[in-house]
Amino acid sequence: MLRVEDTDASRVSEEAFRGVLDSLRWLGLDWDEGPDVGGPHGPYRQSQRLDIYRLQVERLIADGNAYRCFCTPEERTALREDPRGIDERCRSLTDEGRAALEAGGRSAAIRFVMPDHEWIVDDLVKGEVRFPPGQLRDFVLVRSDGSPVFLLAVAVDDMLMGITHVIRGDDLLSSAPCNAAVIQALGGTPPAYAHLPQVAGMDGKPLSKRHG
Repeated sequence: MLRVEDTDASRVSEEAFRGVLDSLRWLGLDWDEGPDVGGPHGPYRQSQRLDIYRLQVERLIADGNAYRCFCTPEERTALREDPRGIDERCRSLTDEGRAALEAGGRSAAIRFVMPDHEWIVDDLVKGEVRFPPGQLRDFVLVRSDGSPVFLLAVAVDDMLMGITHVIRGDDLLSSAPCNAAVIQALGGTPPAYAHLPQVAGMDGKPLSKRHG
Protein backbone atom coordinates (compact mmCIF):
# COMPACT_ATOMS: atom_id res chain seq x y z
CA MET A 1 0.00 0.00 0.00
CA LEU A 2 1.18 3.49 -0.82
CA ARG A 3 -0.16 6.23 1.48
CA VAL A 4 0.76 9.83 0.81
CA GLU A 5 1.06 11.94 3.96
CA ASP A 6 0.34 15.39 2.55
CA THR A 7 -1.63 17.23 5.24
CA ASP A 8 0.99 19.99 5.50
CA ALA A 9 -0.16 22.16 2.60
CA SER A 10 2.84 24.49 2.93
CA ARG A 11 5.21 21.67 1.92
CA VAL A 12 3.16 19.87 -0.72
CA SER A 13 2.71 20.46 -4.44
CA GLU A 14 1.25 18.34 -7.20
CA GLU A 15 4.69 18.24 -8.80
CA ALA A 16 6.23 16.87 -5.61
CA PHE A 17 3.44 14.28 -5.31
CA ARG A 18 4.06 13.04 -8.84
CA GLY A 19 7.78 13.05 -8.14
CA VAL A 20 7.28 10.63 -5.26
CA LEU A 21 5.39 8.17 -7.46
CA ASP A 22 7.97 8.44 -10.25
CA SER A 23 10.89 7.99 -7.83
CA LEU A 24 9.41 4.89 -6.21
CA ARG A 25 8.77 3.30 -9.58
CA TRP A 26 12.28 4.23 -10.74
CA LEU A 27 13.55 2.30 -7.71
CA GLY A 28 11.56 -0.74 -8.85
CA LEU A 29 8.98 -0.46 -6.07
CA ASP A 30 5.31 -1.03 -6.84
CA TRP A 31 2.09 -1.19 -4.82
CA ASP A 32 -1.26 -2.96 -4.89
CA GLU A 33 -3.18 -0.06 -3.34
CA GLY A 34 -2.53 3.64 -3.70
CA PRO A 35 -3.68 7.02 -4.98
CA ASP A 36 -3.21 6.10 -8.62
CA VAL A 37 -4.58 2.53 -8.53
CA GLY A 38 -7.31 2.71 -5.87
CA GLY A 39 -8.20 -0.04 -3.43
CA PRO A 40 -10.48 -0.83 -0.46
CA HIS A 41 -8.79 1.54 2.02
CA GLY A 42 -8.88 4.75 -0.01
CA PRO A 43 -8.53 7.58 -0.42
CA TYR A 44 -4.77 7.20 -0.11
CA ARG A 45 -3.81 10.86 0.12
CA GLN A 46 -4.28 12.21 3.63
CA SER A 47 -5.38 15.57 2.24
CA GLN A 48 -8.44 13.74 0.88
CA ARG A 49 -9.23 12.04 4.22
CA LEU A 50 -10.08 15.13 6.28
CA ASP A 51 -13.71 14.08 6.83
CA ILE A 52 -12.48 10.74 8.18
CA TYR A 53 -10.19 12.47 10.68
CA ARG A 54 -12.94 14.86 11.70
CA LEU A 55 -15.28 11.97 12.49
CA GLN A 56 -12.65 10.18 14.60
CA VAL A 57 -11.84 13.38 16.51
CA GLU A 58 -15.53 13.84 17.31
CA ARG A 59 -15.51 10.31 18.74
CA LEU A 60 -12.48 11.11 20.89
CA ILE A 61 -14.10 14.28 22.23
CA ALA A 62 -17.41 12.54 22.91
CA ASP A 63 -15.61 9.79 24.85
CA GLY A 64 -13.59 12.26 26.91
CA ASN A 65 -10.31 11.37 25.22
CA ALA A 66 -9.79 14.79 23.60
CA TYR A 67 -10.72 18.40 24.37
CA ARG A 68 -10.63 21.89 22.87
CA CYS A 69 -7.65 23.92 24.05
CA PHE A 70 -7.98 27.72 23.86
CA CYS A 71 -4.53 28.54 25.27
CA THR A 72 -2.29 30.77 23.20
CA PRO A 73 1.33 29.72 22.63
CA GLU A 74 2.37 32.54 24.96
CA GLU A 75 0.13 31.25 27.74
CA ARG A 76 1.49 27.73 27.43
CA THR A 77 5.05 29.06 27.49
CA ALA A 78 4.35 31.13 30.60
CA LEU A 79 3.01 28.06 32.40
CA ARG A 80 5.73 25.70 31.15
CA GLU A 81 6.81 24.92 34.71
CA ASP A 82 3.43 23.30 35.34
CA PRO A 83 2.63 21.50 32.05
CA ARG A 84 0.00 19.22 33.56
CA GLY A 85 -1.64 22.25 35.13
CA ILE A 86 -2.15 24.03 31.83
CA ASP A 87 -3.45 20.83 30.24
CA GLU A 88 -5.90 20.48 33.11
CA ARG A 89 -7.01 24.11 32.78
CA CYS A 90 -8.45 23.63 29.32
CA ARG A 91 -9.42 20.02 29.92
CA SER A 92 -11.74 21.03 32.75
CA LEU A 93 -13.44 23.99 31.05
CA THR A 94 -17.23 24.07 31.40
CA ASP A 95 -19.53 24.49 28.41
CA GLU A 96 -20.11 28.08 29.55
CA GLY A 97 -16.38 28.72 29.74
CA ARG A 98 -15.81 27.38 26.25
CA ALA A 99 -18.71 29.43 24.89
CA ALA A 100 -17.30 32.59 26.47
CA LEU A 101 -13.87 32.04 24.94
CA GLU A 102 -15.38 31.36 21.53
CA ALA A 103 -17.55 34.48 21.81
CA GLY A 104 -14.38 36.42 22.57
CA GLY A 105 -12.86 35.29 19.29
CA ARG A 106 -10.54 32.61 20.68
CA SER A 107 -9.78 29.77 18.29
CA ALA A 108 -9.12 26.32 19.69
CA ALA A 109 -6.81 23.48 18.92
CA ILE A 110 -7.91 19.97 19.86
CA ARG A 111 -5.65 18.03 22.23
CA PHE A 112 -5.55 14.36 23.12
CA VAL A 113 -5.78 13.38 26.78
CA MET A 114 -2.57 11.38 27.24
CA PRO A 115 -3.12 8.87 30.07
CA ASP A 116 -0.65 9.63 32.85
CA HIS A 117 0.92 6.22 33.41
CA GLU A 118 4.02 4.39 32.27
CA TRP A 119 4.02 3.57 28.57
CA ILE A 120 6.04 0.65 27.23
CA VAL A 121 6.88 0.28 23.55
CA ASP A 122 8.05 -3.22 22.63
CA ASP A 123 10.22 -2.06 19.77
CA LEU A 124 11.33 -4.74 17.32
CA VAL A 125 14.79 -3.15 17.04
CA LYS A 126 15.45 -1.45 20.38
CA GLY A 127 13.58 -3.84 22.64
CA GLU A 128 11.48 -2.59 25.52
CA VAL A 129 11.42 1.22 25.69
CA ARG A 130 9.80 2.75 28.78
CA PHE A 131 8.25 6.21 29.11
CA PRO A 132 7.69 7.04 32.80
CA PRO A 133 4.51 8.69 34.10
CA GLY A 134 4.44 12.43 33.54
CA GLN A 135 6.86 12.38 30.59
CA LEU A 136 4.19 12.40 27.88
CA ARG A 137 1.89 15.42 27.89
CA ASP A 138 -1.43 16.03 26.17
CA PHE A 139 -0.67 16.72 22.49
CA VAL A 140 -2.37 18.49 19.61
CA LEU A 141 -4.50 16.44 17.22
CA VAL A 142 -6.00 19.30 15.23
CA ARG A 143 -4.47 22.76 14.85
CA SER A 144 -6.51 25.87 15.59
CA ASP A 145 -6.97 26.34 11.82
CA GLY A 146 -8.74 22.97 11.66
CA SER A 147 -5.95 21.01 9.98
CA PRO A 148 -4.97 17.58 11.37
CA VAL A 149 -1.44 16.92 12.58
CA PHE A 150 0.80 13.93 11.94
CA LEU A 151 -0.01 12.25 15.27
CA LEU A 152 -3.71 12.10 14.44
CA ALA A 153 -3.55 11.25 10.75
CA VAL A 154 -1.07 8.38 10.97
CA ALA A 155 -2.80 6.81 13.97
CA VAL A 156 -6.24 6.89 12.34
CA ASP A 157 -4.87 5.64 9.03
CA ASP A 158 -2.79 2.86 10.57
CA MET A 159 -5.92 1.64 12.37
CA LEU A 160 -8.39 1.93 9.50
CA MET A 161 -5.98 0.64 6.86
CA GLY A 162 -4.99 -2.42 8.91
CA ILE A 163 -1.29 -1.57 9.11
CA THR A 164 0.52 -4.33 11.04
CA HIS A 165 4.11 -3.01 11.19
CA VAL A 166 5.53 0.51 11.28
CA ILE A 167 9.24 0.70 10.38
CA ARG A 168 10.68 4.22 10.56
CA GLY A 169 13.54 6.38 11.83
CA ASP A 170 14.28 6.46 15.54
CA ASP A 171 13.64 10.22 15.58
CA LEU A 172 9.97 9.20 15.75
CA LEU A 173 10.36 6.78 18.67
CA SER A 174 8.94 9.28 21.16
CA SER A 175 5.72 9.52 19.13
CA ALA A 176 5.08 5.75 19.21
CA PRO A 177 3.21 5.77 22.56
CA CYS A 178 1.17 8.75 21.33
CA ASN A 179 0.23 6.92 18.14
CA ALA A 180 -0.63 3.81 20.15
CA ALA A 181 -2.70 5.75 22.68
CA VAL A 182 -4.88 7.32 19.97
CA ILE A 183 -5.45 3.94 18.32
CA GLN A 184 -6.36 2.32 21.64
CA ALA A 185 -8.74 5.18 22.50
CA LEU A 186 -10.52 4.52 19.20
CA GLY A 187 -10.83 0.83 20.00
CA GLY A 188 -8.06 -0.42 17.72
CA THR A 189 -4.86 -2.43 18.18
CA PRO A 190 -1.59 -0.55 17.59
CA PRO A 191 0.83 -1.97 15.01
CA ALA A 192 4.23 -3.38 15.90
CA TYR A 193 6.92 -0.67 15.83
CA ALA A 194 10.51 -0.92 14.64
CA HIS A 195 12.64 2.22 14.90
CA LEU A 196 15.85 2.23 12.89
CA PRO A 197 18.96 4.40 13.27
CA GLN A 198 18.92 7.33 10.89
CA VAL A 199 21.35 7.55 7.96
CA ALA A 200 23.64 10.54 8.45
CA GLY A 201 25.70 12.55 6.00
CA MET A 202 29.36 13.52 6.33
CA ASP A 203 28.30 16.41 8.58
CA GLY A 204 26.68 14.04 11.04
CA LYS A 205 23.19 15.32 10.33
CA PRO A 206 20.47 12.86 9.32
CA LEU A 207 19.80 12.75 5.60
CA SER A 208 16.26 13.71 4.64
CA LYS A 209 14.21 15.14 1.82
CA ARG A 210 15.38 18.59 2.95
CA HIS A 211 19.03 17.75 3.65
CA GLY A 212 21.45 15.90 1.43
